[in-house]
Amino acid sequence: PANSFQSSNNIICFNANGGVHWEIPGYMRNCLIMGNQQGPGIWINVSSTNALISGCTIVSNYYGASYGAGIRMQSPSGTIISSCIICSNTASYGVYNDVYDNVSPANINAIIYSCLGTNPGFTGAGIITGNPGFVDFAGGNYRLAANSPCINTGSNEDWMTGAVDLDGRPRI
Repeated sequence: PANSFQSSNNIICFNANGGVHWEIPGYMRNCLIMGNQQGPGIWINVSSTNALISGCTIVSNYYGASYGAGIRMQSPSGTIISSCIICSNTASYGVYNDVYDNVSPANINAIIYSCLGTNPGFTGAGIITGNPGFVDFAGGNYRLAANSPCINTGSNEDWMTGAVDLDGRPRI
């Protein structure tokens, strides 16, 4: 639809001013957001309602000005983050590295069936906290290892039927 943000099957990496600055309704599916600097991997602005992030890996982003180097939520309504891995992001203040809800507790249940490196109080269903078990984190291979606690723990969503991951393998 017109005036909506839509991003699928993209790699957003190594930007000097953060990854995605999201200001309108829309979705991001099946994306890798990594290595962005001086801004969050994803910044959901206060003006963005109905933001859906699904099936994404958000890792190794750095935000030197505040909290929420992986995802920074400033919208008080309609954000849903599902079936994502959000870990090993670094914020300058040393807390809320991976996800920060600037309008807490508005988004306390916004994250579901996802793996967070750290969990600053989110209470949605199916949250795993800790190391997602990448094949080779140091080498930048963010695929899941065979013994990853994240395998088969996301939510099967309608858009995933017939979809493929970034390697071209079936999502489900």
